[in-house]
Amino acid sequence: AAISLQVLPLGFFLFLFISPQILQAQSEHSLLRDGDTSYKNEDYAAAEENYRRALEKKKSSKANYNLGNSVYRQNRLDEAIKEYATAAERTDNANLKSKDYHNLGNAYYQKQEFENSVNAFKNALRHNPSDYQTQYNLAQAQRQLQIQQQQQQQQNQDQESDDQDQRNQDQQQQEQ
Repeated sequence: AAISLQVLPLGFFLFLFISPQILQAQSEHSLLRDGDTSYKNEDYAAAEENYRRALEKKKSSKANYNLGNSVYRQNRLDEAIKEYATAAERTDNANLKSKDYHNLGNAYYQKQEFENSVNAFKNALRHNPSDYQTQYNLAQAQRQLQIQQQQQQQQNQDQESDDQDQRNQDQQQQEQ
């Protein structure tokens, strides 16, 4: 009685070793897709959850960028800033980096951190100089920064004037 061995094709063994990685990639991809669907439906909390889960599976610039967009829409600007900055660090693609910095500039603008906003928009233009929307946003941020600086200067002058008036009153009282 001869014993018969069944031989499995080599592809079967490769499938066993590769399939967990494929499943993980598919899982991350499907989470990003689900997040995109939620985002389009303006369900930003569900989108955020899917993007966070995708990041747990695999760190990616796209997931950070999309997460930044979903928390930005929920008006959580500090978190959005963190995600956009991380997305910019994670990619070498100039077009994606430009979008990351553009949205970073928008988040800083909303926080009225105009100097940071100007710097982010300038970084975006370094990676995509022909982006007219970023050029426009940069001009707006520069205008707001100038107004902010003028207001600060005026406040400083008013404070100095008030301090001088107080010193003059103190001096007059001492003389009397």
